[in-house]
Amino acid sequence: MKTQIILRPFDPASDFRGWVELRNAIYPHNPVSVESVRFHWDTLDQRRFHRERHLALDHAAARLVGSAGFSHEPEMFHPDKYVCHVYIHPDSQGRGIGTQLWEWLQGRLRDRGAVLARCGVWENHPHAVAFAAHRGFREKRRAWQSILEVHNVDLGGLAYRWDRVATQGIVLTTLTDELERDAECLPKLYTLSNEALRHTPLPDVPTDPPYEMFHQWIMESPRRLPQAFFIAVDGARYVGVSFLEKATRKARSFRGSPPPTPSTCGGASPGR
Repeated sequence: MKTQIILRPFDPASDFRGWVELRNAIYPHNPVSVESVRFHWDTLDQRRFHRERHLALDHAAARLVGSAGFSHEPEMFHPDKYVCHVYIHPDSQGRGIGTQLWEWLQGRLRDRGAVLARCGVWENHPHAVAFAAHRGFREKRRAWQSILEVHNVDLGGLAYRWDRVATQGIVLTTLTDELERDAECLPKLYTLSNEALRHTPLPDVPTDPPYEMFHQWIMESPRRLPQAFFIAVDGARYVGVSFLEKATRKARSFRGSPPPTPSTCGGASPGR
């Protein structure tokens, strides 16, 4: 039976906690925090990038059962291309809620003249993969999650690599140290990040995000660990970077960069 829903705009003043609980119910193995989600919401420059999000509430119980939204991607920006999502709480799937949210989403994308929409789907959610495929999405890219049991790692076999780096004159340092040593640290990291992005396999043409957003990502993220943000320096040039971030779980758990997720990423025309 089709569940009747109340569809309303997302309210940043009051809806983050409920949205995060919905999202974490769908992806319990990869949880996010209210703090980190709010941070990424606030740092999107809405003068340059468009974003919309709506929530679905069960008409009878008035509880949050789903969400749909779309936005521009700063690192693959095109004025008529968007990344989108449709989330349905596991307890409410299979009741027509996703179809109702997709109808709203598709209508809004058409209104904006979108030529392409992308979404990410975990392949161990076959119903979600089928939902996307049925609406015209086709796989463009796959990514995998790598898990390292830090307490079991033996670094002895890697010692020779440190010597190899040192003999080439490359110094390994941290963001904490570089911010004190080099006034151009952040602009140089921005240049390196954009250059690396252009050599990363992506489903579309990479674009440089605004420097202001990059600065916030590096310096203000609630998950930042500047002492675990490592930079390879060759003379005056930054030639490599690798960093860890705080994970959501309150344990000795850290996430490395880039943090891939095992998903399929597809695109579809909103006109399908």
